Amino acid sequence: MSIRLLSASLLGSLLLLSACLKNTQPLPASTTTGSTTGTSTTSTTSTTSTTSSTGGVQPDVLKFLSAPLRESKCYTLYQGTNSSSSFEGSGLTVVNGLIYMVYDNLFEIGIASNGLPQNSASNQLVGPSSSASSNFEAITHNPFTNHFFVSIEAAKHNGAYNPEIREYDGNMKFLSSGWADALFTSSTQGKGMEGLAYLRYNNTDYLLGLIEGTGKIHVMKQNTADNDWTTVAMMQSPAHYSDYSELTLHGNQIVIVSQEESKFWIGTLDPASWTISATGQSYQFPLGDNSGNIGGGSNIIYAYMEGFGFLDDSTIVTCSDKSGGSGLTRNKSESVQVFRLPK
Repeated sequence: MSIRLLSASLLGSLLLLSACLKNTQPLPASTTTGSTTGTSTTSTTSTTSTTSSTGGVQPDVLKFLSAPLRESKCYTLYQGTNSSSSFEGSGLTVVNGLIYMVYDNLFEIGIASNGLPQNSASNQLVGPSSSASSNFEAITHNPFTNHFFVSIEAAKHNGAYNPEIREYDGNMKFLSSGWADALFTSSTQGKGMEGLAYLRYNNTDYLLGLIEGTGKIHVMKQNTADNDWTTVAMMQSPAHYSDYSELTLHGNQIVIVSQEESKFWIGTLDPASWTISATGQSYQFPLGDNSGNIGGGSNIIYAYMEGFGFLDDSTIVTCSDKSGGSGLTRNKSESVQVFRLPK
């Protein structure tokens, strides 16, 4: 009699479990952008793959930026400059709402309000004026000391070519310089250290340097004895681009930019292991038609993008280098833009 009761009870439990499973809805897809199961309502044209420094591969859905909220040719920002003035934008950083920009061809450093007022006394060029090119490629800021670091892509040093990193105080007064240990030859020095980002982790200061030709990222510490910078870890960009023009950190987010492809990628940095997430989000700068009108075609018009920073979590500012291409890209060259990131 007890065996029959036990069997009936067990059968009832199994029927109840079966009903529950039948009515259970699947777990919602991950909301992490760019993940394998993520769902996006943003229109896309392609799905690409990104590989993390730990070897994982995830598909990545491309999002498109809309027209900039505002943009200006760099020469229009400063008093005493005109359309014959050249401003080959190569890097920027944002500090207290101000945009600090470096230019390939100038030793002066530009400081501009993020509203981009034209011919304004609130915008200024600071530092020595020179007819020589600086070859400055990137700028980053240490908020703990209020010092800036500016990098030269590669310069001749001890029979080879190394990036040079210059330190400035909060008033952009030059303090010192040191050499990074990334080595280049005469044939590769034009694809040297293109991006630079400051990070403090466990009370230690680091600079992250992005190599234009390979997408490798040097994690560097400064030697107090000679101001040189030694690589203590190495990472690889998870985004696969034909070139790498800028590196930016925003909280635990890492941004990698390609000027040739007019794209950028945002992922997550883990400084405890010096790895970058497999998942991330790819973005395309606005495309245009044959007349350069945004949204009307598939032509790259925002080429030569080399500076990138955040005004807030959803608003970015960029700057562009001198164009060597068509009139479509020339119209957006040597300029600064403010974009809203698409949701």
